[in-house]
Amino acid sequence: MVEINNGIEFVKDTPYRGKDVWYFIQSTDPKVAPIGSPAILPAHQESGDTSIEGDSLDEQTKMGRIIAASTNEDSIELTTYMVPGDKSHEIIIDAKHEAVRLRYGASLLTHVWPL
Repeated sequence: MVEINNGIEFVKDTPYRGKDVWYFIQSTDPKVAPIGSPAILPAHQESGDTSIEGDSLDEQTKMGRIIAASTNEDSIELTTYMVPGDKSHEIIIDAKHEAVRLRYGASLLTHVWPL
């Protein structure tokens, strides 16, 4: 007989502090950031937050109920000080006005997640 473990798996460790996480951004517009160009570290970050959200469609129709995945919304929120020469604010504003996506990544002390 095969033993089945229906228990709970968990991780017990010290959580990362927000001040230890750095956020990087990069435009997906090849005119702004050609392939191979470096990511930008926004200067004097105060805080950052990421959100991965989704929605589902749940409608009653004449032919029955429809339940399906709908929209996904991933976002990043950064609070920084304006610093002369910092390109990050320009990249964010241009991306919003030109409907261009941004890539973002995070770095924690010595570990870097790719963009």
